[in-house]
Amino acid sequence: MAALEYTSLIGKARILHRWFPEEIPALLETMDGMLTAIQQEVPQRLKGWEFTIRNDALQEALLKEAQQVIREHGAAMYRNDKLFAEQLFTGLKRVYTGYCLITYAPTRKLHNRKFALAVELLFGI
Repeated sequence: MAALEYTSLIGKARILHRWFPEEIPALLETMDGMLTAIQQEVPQRLKGWEFTIRNDALQEALLKEAQQVIREHGAAMYRNDKLFAEQLFTGLKRVYTGYCLITYAPTRKLHNRKFALAVELLFGI
């Protein structure tokens, strides 16, 4: 096994999945719920702006891609660490996945403190 600092993001995601497979369903459900909330919030946030230079199309495409992956492969990702890591920790989806881990892990401190510590250890969050 390579030293942690030389382990790829995909490798770290696979480790997290192997250590805490029981956390994956709740994490994916949370990610899907956060996607829905973000998608509903964006139009409200942009309503009052007079001048907007943002890459909303890129953000929307990223969110749709992440949502499609979660909905299409969600149940399979519960059991398959490779699928979980390769689908959510590659390309731009890894930005959204990282955001979700940052948000989700602290909520697990009381229920499963070791999961929160593992996220912090593996991803430096």
